[in-house]
Amino acid sequence: MLTKTDFINLRREFVTRKEFRYEIVRLENEIKEFRQQFTEFKDSVLKTLDWLVGAFKNFRGELQILTSRYPEVLDKLDNHEIRITKLEKKTN
Repeated sequence: MLTKTDFINLRREFVTRKEFRYEIVRLENEIKEFRQQFTEFKDSVLKTLDWLVGAFKNFRGELQILTSRYPEVLDKLDNHEIRITKLEKKTN
């Protein structure tokens, strides 16, 4: 059988409704604060990624242009190589 002291001890162990509600309100406030911080973090990350994606697209476009011009430049380089070789033979 439980004694009066046991009841007093049990009462100390269990929270009251008021304490429970206080903890719920505190937890709700922490969740709201976390959501706000997470939203700010997410916005920051997305802005950074937007810049990075834009830079990557620019780089890709420049690479396509350079790649398309590569055969033309290579032909000119070969032409110069042939002409220089002919000039060197004439001077020797």
